[in-house]
This record gives sequence, C-alpha cells and structure tokens, in this order.
Amino acid sequence: LGDLMYLFGGWDPEKKVHLTDVWYLSLKTNRWSLDQAWMPYGVSHHTAVAVSDTTIALYTHKGVLLYDMGGPVSTVVVQPTTGQGPIGLRNCACCAIPRNRTGTDTNMLLFGGSTGTKQGFSSTAFELDTKSWSWKKLLPTSLEERPRSLQSACV
Repeated sequence: LGDLMYLFGGWDPEKKVHLTDVWYLSLKTNRWSLDQAWMPYGVSHHTAVAVSDTTIALYTHKGVLLYDMGGPVSTVVVQPTTGQGPIGLRNCACCAIPRNRTGTDTNMLLFGGSTGTKQGFSSTAFELDTKSWSWKKLLPTSLEERPRSLQSACV
C-alpha cells in the first residue's frame, strides 16, 4: 500500500513455529520496520491482497484475517465470512479484482492450493466479496482441470 510492502508471519525454521508478526519495508528508504499489529495466530503458506487503500485481506488455512491501517493504530483481526469458500487450503494464488468501476475497492480472487493431504492439490477458484465478506465458488467453463499449488496470479 502506497510506498510500503508488507510481510505477514511466515515460518521460523530454527524455532519451528509459525510467526505472528507484521513487518513493512519502506520502498523510499529500503528500511524494514516492525508493525505494532500482531496476528491472532501464526501463519505460513498463506496469501494476501490489498482490498482498499488501507486494508489487506489475508487468506490462511484457518480463514481470513484483515489487516487495517485506517485507524490511529494498525490492527489484524479475524474476518468472519459466509458462503461457499475454500476450506483448509494452503499455498494458494490470489489477486485483487475490481469491485467497482473506479477500482478503488477490490475483491479477492483465490485459486488452487494444497489440500494438506499427500499430493492433494486444488483446481478450484473462489471470489471473496470484500464488502459482504461472502465467498462464491467459481465454476469452470471447460472440462480441463489442472490442480496446482505454489503458483502465483495477477490480473
């Protein structure tokens, strides 16, 4: 957002724990800073997308977290969702898609990921409406399915 790149959680290989911290890199100064916000639980293998000028939505295998820097202090909270959404996926690709003509607010588009089972990958796409916080499963128009994980996406 703006001239900052955000980093949420991750995996600490020495301590063997999922991290809960939030860092940001100033693209003007190339300096990392620890944010005052902390995630409610440790995450890795997750994905994130900016959904407004002050908000980033993270999809984790446990659900959606919302990072908000619009108030006096930044926060990360669990965002309840409804609808037919992904359950337990990791290593998904996601990107923002415009929710309105001005492009100032966006929805989250999520694809693929690991199901957590041996060699289990998803070929399903989901859209999260970031106004109603409702998931919608997108149905493919072709018969060709290619489950995958650890990919990236851009619109």
